[in-house]
Amino acid sequence: MKTKLEWKDRPQEIKTKIKEAWDNLAKHSNDLWVYSGKSNYDLCGVDEFLLIKKIIENNRERKLFYILDIGAGDFSLCSHLTREINESQEISKDIEINIIGIRGESYEGPEIEKIGICNLYKFGRFQIENLIDEFNLRNLNLIQEIDIILSRWTFIHLVDGIGTLLQAYNLLKPFTGILLADACYYLRNNKKPSEYVPEDMAHLLIELEVPFLIRPYDIGGSLDQFMIRRKDNKECELPYRYASIQPIPKSSQSYSGYVVSFEAPRNTILDDSKMERCQLCGDKELYEYIFDTLDTNPRFRLKYTGDLKLDYKEQKDLFIKSDRQEVTNEKTTINLYSPLLFKTNPSNSEETDIVSNRTSVMGF
Repeated sequence: MKTKLEWKDRPQEIKTKIKEAWDNLAKHSNDLWVYSGKSNYDLCGVDEFLLIKKIIENNRERKLFYILDIGAGDFSLCSHLTREINESQEISKDIEINIIGIRGESYEGPEIEKIGICNLYKFGRFQIENLIDEFNLRNLNLIQEIDIILSRWTFIHLVDGIGTLLQAYNLLKPFTGILLADACYYLRNNKKPSEYVPEDMAHLLIELEVPFLIRPYDIGGSLDQFMIRRKDNKECELPYRYASIQPIPKSSQSYSGYVVSFEAPRNTILDDSKMERCQLCGDKELYEYIFDTLDTNPRFRLKYTGDLKLDYKEQKDLFIKSDRQEVTNEKTTINLYSPLLFKTNPSNSEETDIVSNRTSVMGF
């Protein structure tokens, strides 16, 4: 097995499904989504503007900064951050901040606007799952340049969210770059889509061997939110290999309708005793770096509940269960409190053996 997963090694079947999903999406403007943009994401309880200010303050010798929104929707967050930055009296006016929003749908407006100290980029028809290649096509070499990457309700729609995450990590600035996003679907070691559980994202983050925090997030049908800091100038060495691609039920609310399965070197058990709903667990140093330096009201700060670890004892037919999901042989019905991510026509699903979440994990 290769020592690390390479997104460029995607099998042709995966590449084809990625292209098909993008071709369909690029035909639309921005009318597919129930939620298509917001002025703030608050991923992991982090105020994006406060984080930007802190990064600028900690790097006074630098004059150039980059912010990327993956799956920018109507570009509300990009536009809001542009206004906040220009109106701030605490941010120096002799720097340049590039705010880049990308989305798969078409966009007919101006791609680049100079607004105060910000360059605002709005890219449509962007193949998000081929981040590096797409930026190269636009003559933007952003490897190891991005200070903050933000993504809300996007990775869930991708065919290969893991390969895309590895590309995004490679864009982060070494030692300081921060990525904030919510989880994606993926399978490991011959699991079926019906065996997916939210804890699988924590598994992945641990095996990436990077500083991270994760927020188990059952409320409103959201997937778990997570934060990563790039610890050095090396690429991630995830010990996975592409195995196959499988269809997933419409109840998953994934636009692509497919999920990638990976071979991992060993099965693992997650010690999830430190995971508390809507609180943060993972790297304590990262927690302190983020929340002890931001001007966050302590009343609204998420609690740190502890580190996470894996038990690498070999087990066959491993299935991890927690009090956040149960297995059912009944047909899936979408929890009424789960937000629909994109507009669909009602249909009778023939899928069975789906994981049904007591507090809703998007019907999976």
